[in-house]
Amino acid sequence: MLRRGPEWTSSEINQLLPHLSNNHPIISTKVLLEIFNNPWCSLVLLEDVTQDRLAGMGLVFYQPRPEGYLAEIHSVVVHPDYRGQGLASVLVEALIKQVQYWAQQKNEPIPILLSANDQREKAIRLYLKHGFERISKSSRAGGTNFFRLEVTVY
Repeated sequence: MLRRGPEWTSSEINQLLPHLSNNHPIISTKVLLEIFNNPWCSLVLLEDVTQDRLAGMGLVFYQPRPEGYLAEIHSVVVHPDYRGQGLASVLVEALIKQVQYWAQQKNEPIPILLSANDQREKAIRLYLKHGFERISKSSRAGGTNFFRLEVTVY
């Protein structure tokens, strides 16, 4: 089940952050509310209703530019207890749908950018599976790869 909104506390999201990055900051309730209340941002949360637990999350934010809007996907993470069940695909699809909705509202195609560390091979395969094109490949171990997907207006 996907939800978007302040139903989740910062402590529940903070439980996911170590699985996203080794040097993660602790998110405060204040910052979380800023994210929820930001009209240029969509936080998608994946809930395990049987355990009343946050299973994953992802974030997309939008930037107006002279050449048109740009969307960026960040913080896609699934708790290790839920990996291997296709939930990362569910999150990526939900984030892409958020951008499709935004593109429809703005009546223009919107490119989506995201990045992934080259050691996150499963994440890279996931993004390629969902139509993202690698536009920059890391030249060093542990470096960052950049991906792009153009979302058209439907």
